[in-house]
Amino acid sequence: MGFPPTEPTASRSASSERSRRASDGITASHRRFTKRAAFALLWGLTVHDKAAPDRAFLESLPLIETAALDERDLVKKGVDMALRALGKRNEALRRAAVTLANRLASSSQGSQAWIGRNSLRELSWRRARA
Repeated sequence: MGFPPTEPTASRSASSERSRRASDGITASHRRFTKRAAFALLWGLTVHDKAAPDRAFLESLPLIETAALDERDLVKKGVDMALRALGKRNEALRRAAVTLANRLASSSQGSQAWIGRNSLRELSWRRARA
């Protein structure tokens, strides 16, 4: 049967909005690869969806903070990758990502602290270079 044909009139932003909603829904999953896929999708949106408003990414910060508690390596790296990409999008998002990364780095939870330190290292280096 295959996939249904795509609508030629569907806009890129409508597709991105569906992707964001899907990402929000699957971040709650307890399955390792599903959860990592959600953050890989978020990473992809931060890099490729140039028309997306900052608000859409700011709303994902609480999801990142919650998922940062997951100690599984694949999930932890996916969350870290999404936070770093979000911080590289523009200066306003970089400030929000650094604020979250500082909060995570000071956490007593191992995975949160690792994600926070790793993200800060890259986002601070990027700031110094820019």
